Amino acid sequence: MFEATWAVPAAGFKWAERRLLGMMKRGKPARYLVPLASPDPPRIYDVFSRTVLFRTFASVEPSEAGVLYFANQYGLLGGHCSTRISEPDATQPGKFWPGCGESLDAWAREIGLMRHVVVDLLENHRNGYALNLREFITWERTKDGCRVLYTVPPIPGWTRQSSVLASYSRESLPTVQTGDMLRPAWLAILSVVNAQLERHTIQAHLVDRSKTQDAAAALSLPTNNLIAALWFQLARAVADNPRIQRCAACGDYFEITKEKRADAIFCTPACRLRAYRKRQKEQSAGSPKTSSRRHAK
Repeated sequence: MFEATWAVPAAGFKWAERRLLGMMKRGKPARYLVPLASPDPPRIYDVFSRTVLFRTFASVEPSEAGVLYFANQYGLLGGHCSTRISEPDATQPGKFWPGCGESLDAWAREIGLMRHVVVDLLENHRNGYALNLREFITWERTKDGCRVLYTVPPIPGWTRQSSVLASYSRESLPTVQTGDMLRPAWLAILSVVNAQLERHTIQAHLVDRSKTQDAAAALSLPTNNLIAALWFQLARAVADNPRIQRCAACGDYFEITKEKRADAIFCTPACRLRAYRKRQKEQSAGSPKTSSRRHAK
């Protein structure tokens, strides 16, 4: 199995006005997501312990509140999303240190593209909803035959452009029927995901996970950015087609694995217990015995 560790500050994050590193005397400050100072060590977790975290990320509301909620659980995106900023010293007024922050625009850009690939393309393709793909897949007649185009929808931070997925003038396309939406959508998914895997590079290596005499290893994906691991997760989901369910308690998405029941609706035992306690509390509050006591008072 895969593993990739990532850190979350013990106190979480906040939105704050910061200037770019080296621009203290010029330029206007902008709002960045920055870590809160804490004497406690950061929380380290394995990104792949949440095998479909990419799906939760795709559903994040691209607002300061939505981004803050996700970041407090899973950390900054890192990589191209991080910006070097001047962080004020908490003990010495007027003194600054190099720090890292991430803008809302950077998060909205990554959320928008991930949501487009997952919701607009992948889920419509897997459900066979060809009509929903017409906004992105277009067939055109040419003087040499016909071609099929994929058009990126308006996404903040991304250039709206069209690319040719296939053309009868250049190649034989026995698996693509004229007017088909599903096969071209699949080609578009592969194209976009591959482009993001190239943009967010990951170098893998094997690490020993042996217990006593039983040899075991894990494929470790050391990365300096969470967003790379999320795109790698999506690539695995495209290849393996796992069953994905949304947790009825916390709203996160989880994979239906061999270790889980086929009809599971909770991602963890903690969520199952939380939902049970909530039901017990609601039943207790609405019981006749409780109501009569309230009237007696």
